[in-house]
Amino acid sequence: MAFDSLPASKMLDAAQVALLLGCTTRWLEERRSRGQPPPYVILGDRMVRYVVGPLRHWIQQTIEHAPASPSEYRAKKAARESGLDEPILRGGRRKHPP
Repeated sequence: MAFDSLPASKMLDAAQVALLLGCTTRWLEERRSRGQPPPYVILGDRMVRYVVGPLRHWIQQTIEHAPASPSEYRAKKAARESGLDEPILRGGRRKHPP
């Protein structure tokens, strides 16, 4: 069954998501331990599942925000490392702590 035709409420296990994303289950495990996407739910003590709807949305967002070229990727990485990606430096407003 194609991923696009799965119902949004369907749950996948880590092996299925790893196959879908072309990564390892270890990579997914490391991302979860750091609180990073893809989005997941914990069912019980050790059971982790990925709900298709939020996973599909995360994949779409990741694709939309991906750099268009290697040079754009390098420029964004350099800006991030130098601190030039701060919102205030891009013309945005600085967030004040509460």
